[in-house]
Amino acid sequence: MHGQPYAVGLTIGFQGKGIPYGGFGHIREDGGANHGFKLLKGQPRRLDEIPELKQDAAMRELVRSLNDAQTGLVSIGCDSGANSDEHGHRRSGYIEFAVNSAEKVTDASVYFPLFFHFSRLLHNQKFQERVQFHWSIEPAHFFHPNADGFTATIYINTISYPEMGAAQASWDRSVAVLEYFLRNVPPVNGHPLFDGDEA
Repeated sequence: MHGQPYAVGLTIGFQGKGIPYGGFGHIREDGGANHGFKLLKGQPRRLDEIPELKQDAAMRELVRSLNDAQTGLVSIGCDSGANSDEHGHRRSGYIEFAVNSAEKVTDASVYFPLFFHFSRLLHNQKFQERVQFHWSIEPAHFFHPNADGFTATIYINTISYPEMGAAQASWDRSVAVLEYFLRNVPPVNGHPLFDGDEA
């Protein structure tokens, strides 16, 4: 980590998916569930429809801020949870989002400046949490409008702590710095992918 307590990295994937995607809440082997895509852009009242946000106030605030009508982003999915094993207790999760532009979302490089500026923010703030922020850019097909593009997912993982309370505190601070960054991403040029008026 070059003397810094946190790690931040970027990878490119090629699996991809269609958006919006369905989901019925069936429990997977890992204990998680896919509840399907929910459009939240400019619709804060719909946050209560997201089961993944009911037990995570920090993630709820991140998703709310990211989907504010004034940002240039829209959420695609999220999840988080606690993990305990012989090494201790930790928190992990992810937020997936897209630039809210039908034209710009087709260019994966639109996410590179976001990654750079987030990394610089952590450096400039001398961020002290022992946590990993792993960015992954993946292809996606947006059915409306009919466009092939890309999303970014940020996976967040704390280290293991002797007590869950310490892991929770580290998680909250880590998600908070990400919330601060993403809520300040301005709108980008082009027609919006989602304008908040769609169901």
